[in-house]
Amino acid sequence: MPAPGLVDRGTLLRGVLTDMGSPITYGYAINQLPIYFSGGVILDAGVAQNPEATPQSKIDALHPGSRAALSGAAIGGGGFGRGGGASIYQNTTPMATWVEHSQRDPNQQWKIETGAAAPAAGGGFGGGGRTGATTVLQGMGPRVIVQFPASRRDLLLSGVLGGGEQLSNRPLVVDSPIGQGHIVMFTMRPMWRWQTQGTFIMGLNAIMHWNDLSAGQAVMKETLKNYASRKRGTVNDCPPFLSDRSVHDHRVRG
Repeated sequence: MPAPGLVDRGTLLRGVLTDMGSPITYGYAINQLPIYFSGGVILDAGVAQNPEATPQSKIDALHPGSRAALSGAAIGGGGFGRGGGASIYQNTTPMATWVEHSQRDPNQQWKIETGAAAPAAGGGFGGGGRTGATTVLQGMGPRVIVQFPASRRDLLLSGVLGGGEQLSNRPLVVDSPIGQGHIVMFTMRPMWRWQTQGTFIMGLNAIMHWNDLSAGQAVMKETLKNYASRKRGTVNDCPPFLSDRSVHDHRVRG
């Protein structure tokens, strides 16, 4: 979908892992990390936006170590390209025009907002200027794995960002069941040359666990429990989005 005023060329933004139970996030212990984002597609999975939310991270409104920062002066220049003709680009010599950045604590666990998830089965999602809602079948709704934080001030870690409010709570990785398979959508580049090593594993996990991407989902756990209690665990006994292997694994693991 279009995002008027969005400037995000080759920038590092914060991504939040909202579903740590998904096989796509296997290997991660902290639920937030830098994401390389450059003119990516914006998806809408029905999660409400809240760009003016209170930021969870520390904000460098002034250039760290600068006279203004040390003296506690007011913010000048830079920003997120909202009003006043302020530039979103940093003056590279000598970085006189500071753009507000979010600090990243590599050990910080991100607090997930209540309701910051895809709509439950039977609910509606979408919008984009359209009226009405789409009915989501049980176990077939979009599963948001990674998304941007709510506050626009929590987004920018390094680089350039204009129109950050357009990215509030927008999905970065979505696992959407379809029939007996899955469509995994990335709006970022999980593998970009050697520079995005922190997200390489997301692409690899999606490939390696192609047949078990429903693992860790609450509705899936309940479905597996019900079907694993039967005497037989054949494909014919399973709903169309489960495999015999899934039922067998559930029985073995208890």
